Amino acid sequence: MTAWFVLGWWGPDGNVRLVVATADPATLPAKATWYLATDLPRLGSPRAAESPYPPATLAEIVRIYGLRHWVEQSYKQVKDELGWADFQVRSDTAIRRATKPS
Repeated sequence: MTAWFVLGWWGPDGNVRLVVATADPATLPAKATWYLATDLPRLGSPRAAESPYPPATLAEIVRIYGLRHWVEQSYKQVKDELGWADFQVRSDTAIRRATKPS
């Protein structure tokens, strides 16, 4: 089961949508429940027209998050293969921001 929920200013039509994907909505078991946050707008949302991203259903959000593990695992394997396992791969802006004196 998948559902959206509201927490403070986060909700189905806010800048950040909160989604719960679970195998058991009655007990929300820790090993079978995902709490997700996304900036993808809801279908039919007032934000859908102004968002740079296409609207997404709850099922699509869960599918995308399900791919995350495989993307990160593949990235790790590529870094290991190239000998970059001990290095951080960050953008030029992030490196400059991290080394900027206070």
